[in-house]
Amino acid sequence: MKKPDALVTMRLADMARMHPAQDDSHVCAECGHAVGIYPSGQRALRDHPGLKIICQLCAVKRPAQLIENVPAADFDTIMQEGRDSVDAGKG
Repeated sequence: MKKPDALVTMRLADMARMHPAQDDSHVCAECGHAVGIYPSGQRALRDHPGLKIICQLCAVKRPAQLIENVPAADFDTIMQEGRDSVDAGKG
């Protein structure tokens, strides 16, 4: 599989749900907003050292051909992370 161009993440301010093991220590490489990275994204960063981290808002501003859309994990893993997540308390 081709190395992904970037890990697309969610801005912390926009996260309605948070995973207990997520990493909140990174920022978007383009706008500097704090982002949350679920375990599957953390694994992608370990598998691809130096992978650029961008938030969802910066990602949608890019022309479609500039993003290699590769999920951070298989479907079952992503669904399990969703089930393991808790409400962020943002009403």
